[in-house]
Amino acid sequence: MTLAYDIRGHGASSGSWSNAWYDDPNNAPNDLKAAIEYLKRITTVDDDRIAVVGASVGGNLACVASAFYGVKSAVAISHKTSAVFNLAGEKSLEFRSIYHLSSKSDQGGQRARWATELFEQTAEPRRLEIADGSGHGVSIFRRDASIPDRIIQWLRETL
Repeated sequence: MTLAYDIRGHGASSGSWSNAWYDDPNNAPNDLKAAIEYLKRITTVDDDRIAVVGASVGGNLACVASAFYGVKSAVAISHKTSAVFNLAGEKSLEFRSIYHLSSKSDQGGQRARWATELFEQTAEPRRLEIADGSGHGVSIFRRDASIPDRIIQWLRETL
């Protein structure tokens, strides 16, 4: 089973948002936590095999889910170190089982550095991929159409 939700104020979701909302541990993480708790209540879902995949703000939240919400695996795309820790409301986190993905030149190379920093703080299993180009979020896939296949392979291996 797959559950996809739009972050508040994006896509088809309702509600308002601001950049501050995405750095507040009392906001965006609560929506993700509610989504995970919803999945765990579905009898056909194996709650020991839940993964979170996210890009940009969603990538930050995927890291938070890895540290706090008992997910088995995560994929974090174009995430940012300071935003992860802000969203968690913690100065120290124990990440596990994350595939960190960024492009080489996103934000002048900053996203690649942040992905590397967070990878170094992640327990096994873990993976780091720095793709060519400057794509942000899922636009990374435009330059390398095989990346989604590697993400699926990661999920098969870690779930």
